[in-house]
Amino acid sequence: MAHEDIVKKLIDRVPAFQHLTFRQAHRLLEAGEVKSYAKGEQLCAEGEDRAEIYVLLSGELRDYIAAVELSRITTSDIVGEMSLFTGLPRSATVEAEIDATSPGGHER
Repeated sequence: MAHEDIVKKLIDRVPAFQHLTFRQAHRLLEAGEVKSYAKGEQLCAEGEDRAEIYVLLSGELRDYIAAVELSRITTSDIVGEMSLFTGLPRSATVEAEIDATSPGGHER
């Protein structure tokens, strides 16, 4: 997917970013790289002391605590924001349920 297409998708599909200009969204995307996650691959684990935020561009994720599924994260959803805003360790594990892509690595 071309970089310009990813920026447009971010603006079109993510409600939190719809007020951004193309240039602002482009700069946000450049702060991290678009990563692909294979089914079963973890984006983050419960208890980790990291604060990255992920915006799902494609695929599906699931988050869980102690093997109990909490929810499914689908295209345009945001995950990881709790640690980003609170500074606390990860409250849940997030992994790809279906191959997924996200501009990851946006840390506080």
